[in-house]
Amino acid sequence: MGADSATSAQRPDFSKENCMFEGLFQPMHLLVIAGLALLMFGPKKLPELGKGIGEGLRGFRSALQNDATKDPRP
Repeated sequence: MGADSATSAQRPDFSKENCMFEGLFQPMHLLVIAGLALLMFGPKKLPELGKGIGEGLRGFRSALQNDATKDPRP
């Protein structure tokens, strides 16, 4: 046996089957995440958090669109 077989056995496998985020968006996982968010922030704070995230995403998207339409020449 050569040294190549020993090193190849120790390399991590980054194939699609061994992905860490595989199945992250399954309904049961999303329910657990939503439940944890409800416990952490409470029912009164969640709508405010959602509104803030939405406004931030809208601002980010509009800034990207403004940069894309701006003429790159000085």
